[in-house]
Amino acid sequence: NNLKPSVLKAGEKIMDVYKKGPKKEIKTDGSPVTEADKDAEEIILTALKKVAPEILIISEENAISHEKAAEKRFFLVDPLDGTKEFLKKDGKGCFTVNISLIENNTPSMGIVYAPALDQMFFGCKNFGAWKTVNGKSTRISARKTQRGKIIAVTSASHQDPETTNWLEKNNIATTKYIGSSLKFC
Repeated sequence: NNLKPSVLKAGEKIMDVYKKGPKKEIKTDGSPVTEADKDAEEIILTALKKVAPEILIISEENAISHEKAAEKRFFLVDPLDGTKEFLKKDGKGCFTVNISLIENNTPSMGIVYAPALDQMFFGCKNFGAWKTVNGKSTRISARKTQRGKIIAVTSASHQDPETTNWLEKNNIATTKYIGSSLKFC
């Protein structure tokens, strides 16, 4: 709950950039980055340092943090996941703000916020998973698998032949293509 206001603020900043027209730069790994990525990261890192200054933060846009050895407990942040979808401006809103707390190599808390869709997903170990839309939170869970009716959710921007072959080999009935971490929600 302490992080939700900062996630919403980061989402607001992302939408400001989205509306005025994002300009991309290319990072050393060849992936795109925008002003929205950087501004959202600053908002989130500032909040995390206030809430839990003793916990290491590894963040997508902070390359130096990638060199740090992961501790038993750390925050993993992607301030704007789905930058390619963000740059498309296709109206689908498949870009998110992501924060997770990793403890002993296992996620124990996570927030995914899709600002263009005004949808927030959050969960915590021993608390369950929730979705907030229009200010109303409801508990969510994965549906039970029904034989012959498996639905695969795959990347909208990174589909490769290996994934396609796996889907065919495993008789996946339906495939949905979704950008960013929304596919996990």
